[in-house]
Amino acid sequence: MRTLKCFNPAQQPGAYEFYILSKGNNAGRPMRQSCPNCFVMSFDDHEERESYYWTCFAMFQARIFEPYLTGSVIPFLRINDVACLIEAQYFKMLQNKDKFTRAVEKLVSCQQRANKVNYILYLLEIVHKSTLYSIMR
Repeated sequence: MRTLKCFNPAQQPGAYEFYILSKGNNAGRPMRQSCPNCFVMSFDDHEERESYYWTCFAMFQARIFEPYLTGSVIPFLRINDVACLIEAQYFKMLQNKDKFTRAVEKLVSCQQRANKVNYILYLLEIVHKSTLYSIMR
C-alpha cells in the first residue's frame, strides 16, 4: 500500500518512504531526506519504494512535472497532480519492467560513483586548506 501526503515534521518517519519537493523551481525532485516544502510517499516494502523513487527521478529529469507547476511567484505542485502523474508513469514502467530495472541499476551505479568522486573532492579540499594553513603560519 502506498500513500502520498503533505510532509509533517511532527510525524514519525516510516521505514519505507521518500520525499518529493513540492515548491520552487525543482518541484517534483525526489529526495531521501525531508524538507519543509515536500510531500512524503510511504510504502510497505523496500522494493516498491525504490521502484517509485526511480520512476519519480526519471519523471523529474524528463521535466514531466513542469507543465503542472502553478503559482506566479513561487511555483508549486498540487498533490493530486503529483499522485496521478506518478501512478500513470509507474504503470507505464511496469509494462517495460526489465528495461526499467536495467536502467535503475545503471543509475544506482552512476550515483555511487558520483558519491565517491564527491568524497575525493572533499578530501582534496581539506588537503588544499591544510596546505595553505601550514604556509600561512
